[in-house]
Amino acid sequence: MNKIIAGMCSHYEWADAEHWKAFAALPEALKDETLFKTLYHIHFVQSAFLYVLRGERPVLKRAEDFTEPEMLRSFAADTHKSLKELLSGISPDDFETEVRIPWAKKEFMPATKEKAFMQAFMHSHYHRAQNARRFRELGGAPPTTDYIMWCWLGEPAAAW
Repeated sequence: MNKIIAGMCSHYEWADAEHWKAFAALPEALKDETLFKTLYHIHFVQSAFLYVLRGERPVLKRAEDFTEPEMLRSFAADTHKSLKELLSGISPDDFETEVRIPWAKKEFMPATKEKAFMQAFMHSHYHRAQNARRFRELGGAPPTTDYIMWCWLGEPAAAW
């Protein structure tokens, strides 16, 4: 297994779980359309990359399918669990296997599994920062979820 990808995957899940815990502490935040749409987008894309990494055609849920925030949180936790299970079965050579990202422009295809994992991590980080800012605007205090903070804390597992 690729240690960097494994660590990033663990951090990625931990950071999402920390944000969900903070949002639950300020329930009105999850009623905010901007915050909720970005949360949905994060987990939608994570799920899409899970399908791509499995070599499957994405079958994705729509935002309207999540009528309660808990449904989206549970979907996120399940996606993370599935990504970790997938990662545990990938050999070092498999990381160089090409995957097709169906929503990418033709001139950008293909990518390797390693790069697809990294894109999923970085994309989530980008949008998690947007949600942290929005959460602060709504009166909340977003958790610090930087990678280095996770390392300093002893690389804790996600607590959903």
